[in-house]
Order: sequence, then C-alpha cells, then structure tokens
Amino acid sequence: MAGLEGITMMAADGLLNTNYMAIPETEGMYFSGPDIRYGSNTNPSTGQTADGFLAAYNDEWGEDPAAPFWGPFL
Repeated sequence: MAGLEGITMMAADGLLNTNYMAIPETEGMYFSGPDIRYGSNTNPSTGQTADGFLAAYNDEWGEDPAAPFWGPFL
C-alpha cells in the first residue's frame, strides 16, 4: 500500500480467518490471538479433545473452521 512501506502491520485475532489470511497483503503481518495448540489435552468438563472436536466439525460442515474461535466449544 502506497505510503505504508516499512510499516509493521498488526491486527487482532478477529482477522485470523482463512479467507483473510489467503490474501497476499497479509504476508509479514503480526496477529494477536489465542493459542490454539491444544494438543491431546482433554477438556475435563466436556471430555472433548481438540482433535475430536475438529473431526466432528469437519464431519458436520465438510470443512475445517475458518477461524480459531472454536476453542470454547471443546
């Protein structure tokens, strides 16, 4: 973008979705957001794991979630 050369662009986690991240203008940007590396942890309240939830989501919708806001549903 003209006039913004050399500027470090930053954004919040609301822009962490696959459609936005696919555009070339996001290269080199920094994003704040949740740590979604849950690994094999199990939510003690629901018994869900990240892998189990993501598999069920993909079975239901035919794709992975577009944004990282699925974590609270574990």
